Amino acid sequence: MHTSNNSSSILHLGTKIGRQQRRLWRDIEGHIFQQDANYIPTISTQRKQDSKEFFVLYHNGKPVGRAAATIDKRWMKQKGDKLGFIDDFIIDSGCRHLADMLIQHCLTVLKDKEMEGAIVRSQSFPALCAQHSDELPPFGMPCNPHWYIDIFQQNGFVKHKEWANFRLELPATSSSQALERWNKCLTSLKLESSPLHTIRPREIREYIDVSFQILVDHFGYTPMQLVDYDSALKFLLFGPFCRIAKMQIYILRNSSGRIVGTMSYHPDYNIAIKPLITSMHRFNPSALPRFFMSLRKIKRANIGAIGLTEDTRGKGLVRLVDFGLDLVLHDGYEQLDTGPVLLENQVVVKMVNSFCNRYGTSMRQMPYFTLLNTFQPLTRQGRETTLT
Repeated sequence: MHTSNNSSSILHLGTKIGRQQRRLWRDIEGHIFQQDANYIPTISTQRKQDSKEFFVLYHNGKPVGRAAATIDKRWMKQKGDKLGFIDDFIIDSGCRHLADMLIQHCLTVLKDKEMEGAIVRSQSFPALCAQHSDELPPFGMPCNPHWYIDIFQQNGFVKHKEWANFRLELPATSSSQALERWNKCLTSLKLESSPLHTIRPREIREYIDVSFQILVDHFGYTPMQLVDYDSALKFLLFGPFCRIAKMQIYILRNSSGRIVGTMSYHPDYNIAIKPLITSMHRFNPSALPRFFMSLRKIKRANIGAIGLTEDTRGKGLVRLVDFGLDLVLHDGYEQLDTGPVLLENQVVVKMVNSFCNRYGTSMRQMPYFTLLNTFQPLTRQGRETTLT
């Protein structure tokens, strides 16, 4: 179905996209960003619990933008609010004046489905990049043009939360005193740290559940899950994937055997992915062996997830960072991306600054904003839980 406005129109692709429509969806992004050396393609997903409607913007007969209106039922269940999302937003810079058509179509869908507001999401992360960078973005984080934020603000969105990725230059060695304090802390709290056994299904399930809850409770979001309980194949491949992708996962268990903390890190996959992308931003499957081989040479690590359950916070386990640093250095990395940090979380921000001061290293801050448009007053439960 087309909705026209003079020489511009919106094509509604429906609630699912087939092979040809998926090619159109992908080619819009590829055409717009084919000259951007630091752009990484969007990871478009549609889980069973998602309700999506896809829109393409045409101008003078050519596709120049796209966006999806999404209702994430898992988010609603976990967070207890009725917020929808605008996903996979892409528009040609020469047609930014037409972005209102695309955004308003998505907002209309979400309003009709009785959502209370909308958040802009990219790479499954509920925020947009707020500053141009000449470096590859952190893996899994948005790398949109920073002027997207202005477009959404013109359509009633406000800056709701501010995030940052901290890119740290690592020291040559870790602190033996810090590691000693970490071990004493574990002993006093009767905790044990160990690598995750990725061949034990029960332990994998427990790890996934605990990690998911930590991220949702603490950050208000969770990255796209590598393992979905509805996919037996993904579950079986989790262990082999961790090994060949050099994903290191560690867990903390209390005296009763329950997982109370997690930490994971991996090479910056974007550095290995970029050479596999053709001029139209399509992945080249024949280059996958080269991708996995190149992981061994990457000197920048990404924190995958790090956190503690609610009942173990505030007991000195923030030294988990020192433990993680020792592991990362042992694997030969020279840089580290923290991943998204809420700037209102001053404990973490101060910890990053303290780390740089203590080791005399530098860091660069990459900013992101959560953009929120409220259609009506949020419910009491939604106000308390949204992105806290």
